[in-house]
Amino acid sequence: NKGCPGCGKIRKEEFEQFILEWLKYCRKRIDKGSVLGRVGGTGDYGIDIYEKTNDKVTYYQCKRYSKQLTEPQTREIIVKVLWHAFNQRIEKPNELAIIAFKGFNKKTLTLLGDKVKLKEIVIENIDKSLEDINIKDDSTGFVEYIKNLGPFDFITSIDIDTIVTEYCLSEY
Repeated sequence: NKGCPGCGKIRKEEFEQFILEWLKYCRKRIDKGSVLGRVGGTGDYGIDIYEKTNDKVTYYQCKRYSKQLTEPQTREIIVKVLWHAFNQRIEKPNELAIIAFKGFNKKTLTLLGDKVKLKEIVIENIDKSLEDINIKDDSTGFVEYIKNLGPFDFITSIDIDTIVTEYCLSEY
C-alpha cells in the first residue's frame, strides 16, 4: 500500500525509509566518512535513523501518528534517547531531530522554541516519562545527567512540509 507523504497512506516503515532517502539524496549531509542508516523497531533505543559524521552523532526520531505530536509524546522521545545515552547503550547525541508526520501541536511547538523551558519540563516530568516508556529504575542519577547536559539546543524538529518540498524539487 505505497503512498505519498502528503496523502496519508504511507506506513511507518515507508515513512522512515522516505526520511532516510531525503537525508541521503536531498540534504547531502553525509561525506565519505559518514555512517547513515535506519535503526527503528523494537530495541532501537528511541532512534529511527542514525547519522555519524566526523564524530558528530545525530539521531532522527520519525513519528507517523494520525494526529499532531503532543508535549508528553515529545518528552517521551527525548527521555528515551537520553536514558539510553545515560546508560551508555548509545552515544550521547550532538543532535536529536524529531520529525512528526502530522507536525506538532501549538503547545509543543512553543516548547521546542524555548530550550530552557523544554529542559525544565523534561526534568519536572521525568518519572512520568520514564513510567510511560516502561522504565522503572531510579531516576536520581539520570536527572543529574540531564541537568549537566547544558541547554537543550541539540534538540530540533524538522517540518515535514520542508522535507517533502525538498524531496519533490530534487531529481529523486
